[in-house]
Amino acid sequence: MSDAEVLRVLIADDDPSATKLLKLGIQNKKLHVDCVFSGKEAVDTVFLKDVDCVLLDLQMPDMNGMEALSKIKAEKPFCPVIITTGQNKVQMAVTAIKQGAYDYLIKPLDLENVRNVICRAVEQSTFLKKEAAQNLSRRLKEQDQIIFAPDSSLVPLLQLVKKIAPSDASVLLSGESGTGKELFARMIHEQSFRAHQSFIEVNCGAIPEELLESEFFGHEKGAFTGANERREGLFTIADKGTLFLDEIGELQMPMQVKLLRTLQSGEVRKVGSDQMLHVNVRIIAATSKNLENEIRSNHFREDLYYRLNVVNLVIPPLRERKQDIPKLISHFLKVLHVNTRPSRKFDLEAERLMQEHSWPGNVRELKNTVERLILISEKDVITQKDIEVDFHSHQNTKLQKNFGDMSLEEVEHSHIQQILKNCQGNKTKAAQKLGITLQTLYNKLKLMKEI
Repeated sequence: MSDAEVLRVLIADDDPSATKLLKLGIQNKKLHVDCVFSGKEAVDTVFLKDVDCVLLDLQMPDMNGMEALSKIKAEKPFCPVIITTGQNKVQMAVTAIKQGAYDYLIKPLDLENVRNVICRAVEQSTFLKKEAAQNLSRRLKEQDQIIFAPDSSLVPLLQLVKKIAPSDASVLLSGESGTGKELFARMIHEQSFRAHQSFIEVNCGAIPEELLESEFFGHEKGAFTGANERREGLFTIADKGTLFLDEIGELQMPMQVKLLRTLQSGEVRKVGSDQMLHVNVRIIAATSKNLENEIRSNHFREDLYYRLNVVNLVIPPLRERKQDIPKLISHFLKVLHVNTRPSRKFDLEAERLMQEHSWPGNVRELKNTVERLILISEKDVITQKDIEVDFHSHQNTKLQKNFGDMSLEEVEHSHIQQILKNCQGNKTKAAQKLGITLQTLYNKLKLMKEI
């Protein structure tokens, strides 16, 4: 903790006199103290405001300290909670520590000790938060990276990412399914000033329309049938961080209006509440649709498009950056064998065949294919024959050279028909095999006039 940093401490105790005395006793230039007088108020305050540490009394009428502790740690796991109580019971202290409390202090409190415990708790929390972020970053680097060759078409995009990441500008990522839009979104977040805050991802096409408002903005208890408890929305959870709205083109018009209002005002209102809450969230959106076409067909709001499209990154499909395929294969061979089989490698003819493939599912399809080949290959070296057998047995798109003068659209059409046939018409399974969302498959089938 730097000398200039002020820690925000919340005291929750139903005894106003004791609370006021404690506040006066511990508050100084480095500790700013706020007070609430119930467990529920403590939980609400931690959810809605920046709090560095909570002093939580055990005995409170509406929600006791243990219940409040559980709710706080569930939503804000890195917020340290110090239990204060007049009961010197060892078992209660052990239970509190097991549920996530940093310490357990017995009243009457030693004020100097309380200040020291607060500072130690915040230092530990800061360390754990940084460690968790580093571990997440390490896992991402080990599993999925933006892999590219020196002459890749991704190079200019990655240079642009470095320029825009430090800003708070909204970013729209466009590209086919499987091209790595989520990886670009995470890279922008990790290179921004928000890197130590939350990165929250939501697939707009995966949430039922009737639940979208609740998911985005949260709801109060009893706001609608089934709302049995108060819930925070994604905007509140992502406050001060980044919210990644994947497949933004799947949002229906009513939700687009509400999203636009929030982006313009920076405020959200929970379902069933009259209170407006301010949020500070950077928006990164992604789509596999052509939103300009969606605007022309009155399926997407033009004003929302321009609000999202401050910076537009178009991620090229894998067929347009085939020089990257050998590097991607090498990367997947390294990271995938850990959980499957011992190391494998491709011979030159096998690698050439992989580069000639059209990869309609892009990097996602390539990764799945490499993993499958690792599993089924009997030898350490994967050969051309292994790949030909795999492509044939799975009825994947044939190599581009075998399609003669067929257009890319015709190749895709043929591939989708074959996968649907293999799945006996089950569109959910077909979408999974194709590496695209169910909604995207329906859209493609509509264009093909198959449904």
